[in-house]
Amino acid sequence: MHINDYWTLGKPGIMSAVLLTTVAGFSMAAPGIDWRLLLHTLTGTALVSMGAGSLNMLLEIEIDRRMTRTMNRPLPSRRITAKGAFCFGALCSILGLTQLYLYAHAAATIFAGLSLFIYLALYTPLKKITPYCTVVGAISGALPPLIGWSAVTGSLGAGAWMLFAVLFVWQFPHLLALAWMYQDDYQKSGILLLPQNDEDGLKAGRIAFYSSLLLAAISLVPYLTSLAGIVYLMGAVAGGLVLIMMSHRFLVARTKESAKGLFLASVSYVPLLTLCLLIAQSAP
Repeated sequence: MHINDYWTLGKPGIMSAVLLTTVAGFSMAAPGIDWRLLLHTLTGTALVSMGAGSLNMLLEIEIDRRMTRTMNRPLPSRRITAKGAFCFGALCSILGLTQLYLYAHAAATIFAGLSLFIYLALYTPLKKITPYCTVVGAISGALPPLIGWSAVTGSLGAGAWMLFAVLFVWQFPHLLALAWMYQDDYQKSGILLLPQNDEDGLKAGRIAFYSSLLLAAISLVPYLTSLAGIVYLMGAVAGGLVLIMMSHRFLVARTKESAKGLFLASVSYVPLLTLCLLIAQSAP
């Protein structure tokens, strides 16, 4: 056992995306940044995210053992025990929610707790029951901007819901590309992320393409409503066009290579949009 195994258990890649989008909501909520509040918000949110990732790996330990992509994770490889994973995940979750409640705002705690509940109690078990689990998972994944926004204001504004909508729709091309890349693994483990009765991937390709079109349109709303400026608009247009092109390529080819291209475009999309938003918010 090594401390890096516990770091891996918390899914740092997902945590990074969660923190980025939390910052986006935080920065849009009010002019000027309370750096102390931001630190508490990000620390609490990071702990909750790590707790969710750890408990998710615990719930899916048998699935991870059957998948080539995940069989070397700390739990299936027995570098961490189930008890250790539970204690670590529960402790991170409790500490994170407590920090948000004491040093940010009760509303932020509610949204963080809701994301934790949806991810573990709904999305995780539904992955073996219905492909509509992606809709449930998208709700959980779109909540971080609401955590950031409500940490500042204690309530939600129109901008918070716009960010929620962007992240909600973004997850469909992102998850479908990932599922197609590892479809053999997912089929072997019984995970239903792809549409049923879709052996040639046409349904998945259409959903990814049309959701990318919708995402590109929704991402313009913050600019059109004067919540973000020209820098944000340039990033949103550029990122949206790339995502549309890659999703169209996936729709036409439906190969693992085209899915990987779409996946990489989707992974780059959120940091690009967040960076442009932060630059726009900090500009005089």
